[in-house]
Amino acid sequence: MKLRMLGVAILAAGLGLGCSQGSESSPPRPDLDTLRAGLGERDELERLYLLTSFLRTLGPEDVPPTLAEIEKHRAGFDKEEVRLLMLAWTRFDGPGAFATARDWPTPWRSILVEEAMHAWGFNDGRAAPAEWEQLENEELRQRLLAALLSGWVSSHDRQGASEFAATVSNPRRRTRLAFRLAGQAKRDGPDAVIAWADAVPEDSPNEFKEAVFATAAGALAHLDPERAATWYESRMQHWYATSGLLNIAGKWAHFHDPKTLIAWIETLPIEEARENERTEAVRVAFRSWAAKAPGEVEAWLETASGGPIRDGAIDALARATADASPAEALRWAGQIEDEELRRKRRLRYSRRWFVKDPDAARAWLAGEDVTPGFRQQVLNNWPNAKRRGGAKNTESDG
Repeated sequence: MKLRMLGVAILAAGLGLGCSQGSESSPPRPDLDTLRAGLGERDELERLYLLTSFLRTLGPEDVPPTLAEIEKHRAGFDKEEVRLLMLAWTRFDGPGAFATARDWPTPWRSILVEEAMHAWGFNDGRAAPAEWEQLENEELRQRLLAALLSGWVSSHDRQGASEFAATVSNPRRRTRLAFRLAGQAKRDGPDAVIAWADAVPEDSPNEFKEAVFATAAGALAHLDPERAATWYESRMQHWYATSGLLNIAGKWAHFHDPKTLIAWIETLPIEEARENERTEAVRVAFRSWAAKAPGEVEAWLETASGGPIRDGAIDALARATADASPAEALRWAGQIEDEELRRKRRLRYSRRWFVKDPDAARAWLAGEDVTPGFRQQVLNNWPNAKRRGGAKNTESDG
């Protein structure tokens, strides 16, 4: 009951309910009693409320007694609560928080130092790398680099985080950072996404601009596909735009109207040397569309003219139905106009069918109207082909 009343009193103070109308006095500042109450609380919501009530007003003079109280309850003070402490501390003393964490005399140091670096990255990402660069232990460097970047990309300093992320040598990590930065910008709307992506220089290290544009294009297509289309068209001739169309296609088809997307992709003035971008984008779009509404794709195919776009739709539909109905997938694959693509897909789906149901796959092949050469290719492509010792025959089925 005492803790509950303390929580109510703090809430009332925070909302100004404890003051008479017209009073100019400030609500009482949470003190160590609030911290102690939070550390002793077992109700997680109440505990979190009390701890954050105290930590949000933490000042330099509060650090020593705060650490002393936390040390008394360290067995119950978890990693997430360490992060809260460090987020509060590094607002006014990032170097001090990190130095104290590094010098902590117990194994708890490992958690403290990671959360200190994360929080320092969040509150002052431009200052934290200088300390990180001085570390000699490579394992620790990599661990703290991840923590630093995790905090920095979550902050409001997207430009600084992007500049540093561009220097990261690991390409997969750079891509993940670009994705997270796009996600943060996305929370602030389309204008923020565009502003962030456009602010990254074209000459950023490791061609980071390409990763940024691709992830921003996808984020923008999720929020506003028409805006994404306009933005992409205005920049599609730049070298960094080569992957943007794929991301737009995937998000647009999943969250919005695929038919409008396909119609737009068909009109894009893509030069012949980059035509594969259009082809791949169509496949991505139809793959998403076929997965959620195969009937709509079938209806679209009834009126679609032949060519790469129709082949892409058929390819996606065949892929979407391959597990549930191998025979249907093979029927669709047989309608692909591109001879080489048709051959590859029929070989792939017949092989998957053989693994799942050999008797049914053999029955299909025996009744299928194909050339002897293609039938032999299928037999040689099945998992037990080597044991059969069948000779390969590369004759096409046309």
